[in-house]
Amino acid sequence: MKKKTLFPIVAALVCVTALNVQSVQAQVTLSGTNYTQNFNTISSGLPPGWSVRTNASATSLGTAVTFNTAAVSWGTQTGQFANGAGTTNNSLAAAAGTESSAQQSAFTNRCPIIRQQASSPFFGNPGAAFVFQIASTIGLSNLMFSVDLNMFSVQNRSTVWTVDYAVGDAPSSFTALGTYSDPGVFGATTQSYSLKSDANDQTNNVWIRIVALSAATGSGSCDTFGIDNFILNFAAPAAPTISSAPAGRTNGVLTTATFAVVASGAPPLYYQWFKGANALADGGNISGSTNAALTLGNLLHADAGDYTVVITNASGSVTSSVATLTVAGFAIAPLPPTNALAGTPVTVPLTFMDNQTTVTTVSGSSSNQAILPNAGIAGSCAGNSGTATLAPPPGANGVVLTSLAASDGCFAASVIFPLLVVPSTNVLFNDHFDYANGSVTAGSLGLWRNHSGGAGELAVTNGALRVSRSFTEDANVALLGQPCETNAVLYSRFNVRFTDLPTTGGNYFAHFKDNTVAGQRARIWASTANTNTAGTFRLGIGNANTSTAATAQFPLDLNLNTHYTVVTRLVVSNGVSTLWVNPSAESDPGVTAADPVTNLVAITSYAFRQDGSEGNMLVDDLVVATTFTDALGTVSSAPLFIQTTGNNAVLAWASPAFYLQSATNVAGPYIHISGAASPFTNDITSAPVQFFRLTTEPPPTNN
Repeated sequence: MKKKTLFPIVAALVCVTALNVQSVQAQVTLSGTNYTQNFNTISSGLPPGWSVRTNASATSLGTAVTFNTAAVSWGTQTGQFANGAGTTNNSLAAAAGTESSAQQSAFTNRCPIIRQQASSPFFGNPGAAFVFQIASTIGLSNLMFSVDLNMFSVQNRSTVWTVDYAVGDAPSSFTALGTYSDPGVFGATTQSYSLKSDANDQTNNVWIRIVALSAATGSGSCDTFGIDNFILNFAAPAAPTISSAPAGRTNGVLTTATFAVVASGAPPLYYQWFKGANALADGGNISGSTNAALTLGNLLHADAGDYTVVITNASGSVTSSVATLTVAGFAIAPLPPTNALAGTPVTVPLTFMDNQTTVTTVSGSSSNQAILPNAGIAGSCAGNSGTATLAPPPGANGVVLTSLAASDGCFAASVIFPLLVVPSTNVLFNDHFDYANGSVTAGSLGLWRNHSGGAGELAVTNGALRVSRSFTEDANVALLGQPCETNAVLYSRFNVRFTDLPTTGGNYFAHFKDNTVAGQRARIWASTANTNTAGTFRLGIGNANTSTAATAQFPLDLNLNTHYTVVTRLVVSNGVSTLWVNPSAESDPGVTAADPVTNLVAITSYAFRQDGSEGNMLVDDLVVATTFTDALGTVSSAPLFIQTTGNNAVLAWASPAFYLQSATNVAGPYIHISGAASPFTNDITSAPVQFFRLTTEPPPTNN
């Protein structure tokens, strides 16, 4: 008998499925404080967010299946989700459960129903599920819902339905809220449930299910089951409130003003800043126009005004109190690095920006009175402009930080910039590193500039440049008149004292360069390769970027904690470079790099480099010039210490780069004392009387 009735049922299902189907609908985005669904429009399809599924389990949402949108009776064929009548008729009177198919079709109260299959293929038995998908619950809390669970065609075989929920875009575990067992009578039972706190304020999907997790029990056919009148209530997001309003402020011209607000409320919070009635947008001197903090840079008087911020979320908006920005005074336009020849005044033009009054005075001060005394600074002003005349004295050399100030009698503005004073037109740069301890790029106001490695790492320490194996920054300084002419010959000179040894392979730490990172020439190397004495190192030089520590080494073992004067020469036209250590003249012995010059570059600057294999050193008194004499300058005298011990005078000096000479007359002639090294002992009772001096000139080879 079952086989005779099964075939027509299957045929009917094929027909219905082909003509009246409904796919999974889009997820629902909640708003307000509740969501209500009576399912009365399911003849057009399931509402958004709702789906019907089979193969659902305790670890799976199940597989979405088609929904029959055509009206069917409560006693419909098994094996489908379909559009059924509710438990009340058109006038909302209770249905008896005995209405004919035609009467049921006339009901406007509709609900999704299922008739599970009691025998193979066991459609939805178990695994049938009505599923509601919420996009997120951001800002929402206290989610609770009620739903009518309906029994229509009561049969002997009954199903236990589980009500649960899950959080996540593809959940694999569910939280049970309760169960509903077949009451065995026609009608609706209203059940209420509360989701737990893990469903609050979720950015992921939240799913609510009415699901058959176990097979129906009993004999015969399954009941017809449906859901209706789903009502979800929740606490709406808290509207934004302001706990700290932006404060008014007064700023000078070209300074930066920041307004900040602190607000709370259900996220996300949206910010919009206004000046007066006009909404602001990022660009120009404005940033943060849609953030909690608004920044206005390089202020002018036109930026003055009233500022507010409007903060909005899904539940409303709030407007801050007014913060008034007052812009006062004027500014001196930034000045670039300036150069001057010692003994020759230089005039610097000044521009007074956005001044609303008349500037009356200009004055200045210097960070180094020997290079530029304060008395050597004179200023004048007229209208929106002025001048400052800077007069470095003869013989001055080095970099000085110069500060200029202007006043209108009420408000003062200042500007600071580096002044490079050179003693000769043959000097392209010289620096004694008399900056505050810290980053040389910051201390020199950008005269030294980073071109690779960690910015701000190359530092000044007590008036010397620290070049360290512990850091990576490379920095350079532009030479006067750059790019240098192709027929130029360039010289560099600096004093160096190593405090830690380089490695055997070593690396380069100073060089000429062009405006690229890779265009380098006359690279000075430090390494322990080829030394004759443990604990010493050597310096070398290379022509090209591919040179190594052993390319051309100066044949002298150098000691730690000893000052050396290092001079290099670069012939720009052919790229050939030469190195001297402690020279007194260009004719002194040096080493010339022999590695190939792969390409010529346009020299624009001089640079120092930090690397993990070059050791630690302190560099001072850098000069770059177009002649050896101008680069070397005046050789500093070395202190010669004399101590009397009995009949002996003990002479001592710090640097092995100096040689001891003696004479019987103060005017000389002086001759080298063969093999003399510090400390040197001399018998003061012997005749004749002797005079001693130190020199960097090495002894003649036959001495």
